[in-house]
Amino acid sequence: MQNSKLNIQGVAFEVQRTTNSTAKSRKALFALHGNSQLEFNNCSVTTRSRSLGNDAVSIGSANNRASSIGVAAKAFSLVSGNDPSGSSGSAPGDSIVVRSVMSVFRGAATLVNLDFSEQTIDNRADISLTDSLIAVSGSLLELKSPTGDAQSQRFVRLLCNQSTIVTEQPFARLNYSGSLAPLVGLMRTSQSCIYWSRAGVPHVQIDGASRSSLTGNFNLLVFQGVNNLYDANIQELCQATAGGERIASFGFAEASAGGWLTERGSESRVRWREASFPKLPLSESAPADFVVEEMAFVPGITPDKLPLNAVE
Repeated sequence: MQNSKLNIQGVAFEVQRTTNSTAKSRKALFALHGNSQLEFNNCSVTTRSRSLGNDAVSIGSANNRASSIGVAAKAFSLVSGNDPSGSSGSAPGDSIVVRSVMSVFRGAATLVNLDFSEQTIDNRADISLTDSLIAVSGSLLELKSPTGDAQSQRFVRLLCNQSTIVTEQPFARLNYSGSLAPLVGLMRTSQSCIYWSRAGVPHVQIDGASRSSLTGNFNLLVFQGVNNLYDANIQELCQATAGGERIASFGFAEASAGGWLTERGSESRVRWREASFPKLPLSESAPADFVVEEMAFVPGITPDKLPLNAVE
């Protein structure tokens, strides 16, 4: 998609991955460039892969050099954006928007991949999930950005509402190249959502940020919202590494004290109805597999709202 808008309603996508784990090219189902908007309404996207390990599929990708949705070097993206070469007609001030309403994304994939360059660093990227189920082997968001002499912090903005997000890898991965200050952070507003990842996996993984950018006025992440549930597997809210070395870690208490986690009424335990949660592989799961026990407030998806073509 180049400077265009696409609204997809009531469509079931089935992707069978045959690419082996040594493939060097990044692939995606949808690729967004320039000023583009992609919306899923009452849709399902299922990605199956014969390969295991890190060779996951992404539903989309985008970089503010250009945006693209597809499979990355080691991950298949459902949506991708911003071509690092900056040769796809992207102009300063362009905006990439990805919306999901009552839709399901499941299987061997990363949902969105954003790749910013120095030429597209001022471009905007917004992701919105409403009444949606994300159940993928990768992450919801993978972001790549250069570092530089940042005058002001840019953010990818993510709005999550009444959705269930299951990621076997960190919810978000932020990767920075260079030795100066990271130029793009993540701002998330979350209401009545459920988050799950594997035990020992941090909620957010940051790689390549300098030690100085992780201390003092930490502003790479801004998490705000109300009435969310985090599975007990999630102990670290954020882990930062550089050169393969772990240099910082933030738990929920540290994030709250630091002022960048300002969620209200959130809890750190999810009572899944199925004791063997999650059902694997995720590409074979159905919305009903992600139901939680009744409680004072019930966050996450309402399975009956989701498309029947997501249930097998």
